[in-house]
Amino acid sequence: MRRFTQYWRNDYVGAEEWSRTVVRDHYIHLIALHIQHKRFAELWDRNLRSQGFAEVFDPQKHNRG
Repeated sequence: MRRFTQYWRNDYVGAEEWSRTVVRDHYIHLIALHIQHKRFAELWDRNLRSQGFAEVFDPQKHNRG
């Protein structure tokens, strides 16, 4: 059984990667890939915030009555 702990997937190109995972009770950490995943997540977060998505999901700013 494989449990993903750091996982990235792109269905458009049919790719998936994991940089931290547990396989048969062994912890695997691919440091260089993990750094790439972290940088991508930070860039994606900045882009979503700059496009206004953070405000859309802020429960303090919306009253759903």
